[in-house]
Formats: sequence, structure tokens, C-alpha cells
Amino acid sequence: MVVEIRRARVADAEDYATIRLEALRVAPDAFGSVYEDVAKFPLNRFEEQLRNGCYFLAYDDDGVIGTSSYAQYSSNRRRHAGLYGMFVTPHWQGQGVAAELVNAVRQRARLGGYRELYLSVNPAMARAVAFYEREGFRDTGEREPMRRDSSVSLMTMKAHV
Repeated sequence: MVVEIRRARVADAEDYATIRLEALRVAPDAFGSVYEDVAKFPLNRFEEQLRNGCYFLAYDDDGVIGTSSYAQYSSNRRRHAGLYGMFVTPHWQGQGVAAELVNAVRQRARLGGYRELYLSVNPAMARAVAFYEREGFRDTGEREPMRRDSSVSLMTMKAHV
């Protein structure tokens, strides 16, 4: 099967909602949002996210199988690019889809003139941390509390784009 990675359009809102809700069900400790809240969103809320953000979707012949997101942040008078909302459906994990989704975000960061890409990850998610390390991300030593659960201290990682 061929996997296609592409930037999400507003018309992809149903697909984005589908994969986002799956991500929140399958990996609830990975995200700042919770399934119960996001499941109540009307479709136009997902359309608005796609209209105002930069999201990538992965597809196989049967439909959407993964997502990643790109954002620009400013902190301490420094602008930087960020990777967030990363997820691949369990059937496709370990088959290179996640690496392709990271590459889509990397390419977008490069186009934006960035040299480094940052992300935050729950360090308890050892498989995710190991994946990011294989993709060239390194722990910066910075920690920040997860917004929805301040008992979780997120690890900041960065990589060259």
C-alpha cells in the first residue's frame, strides 16, 4: 500500500476530526486535550483549526491514518518552529509513517526559515521519546507542566531541520 502525506485543507475536517479523536482515545497521556471534550466539538471547530493552522494528514487506501502539526512560537524574544499533535494509528506504527509526518513538518519549518524544530513529549511515553531520538531530537533539559495536568512534566526536545 502507498501512504500519502499532505497538508490538510478545510475540506479535510472530517478526516482530521476522525484521526484526532482516535489519537485521544488511543494515547490519552500524550496530548493536552481529552477525548471527552474534543468529541463534543462541532465540525466547524475542526474546520477553523485547519483554516488557521498547519496540519498534515497521512492516508492509505482506506482513509486517514496519521497526523502531525506545525506551529510558530515566540518565547524569550526568540521565534521557533514546533511539532505537535503527532499520531499514527496503531496498525501503521513502526512502518515509517511517523517519520514522513515529521519530515512534512521539518520541510515546512525550513520554508519558514527555521533551523531548529521543537516539541514537547510526556517522558513516560518511552516509545515516543525513542522515536523522536531516532529522528534526531535531543532533550534540551527544559521541562514544563502539561496544561491539563500539571502533575505531568513535559520534556522539551529539539532537532535541526
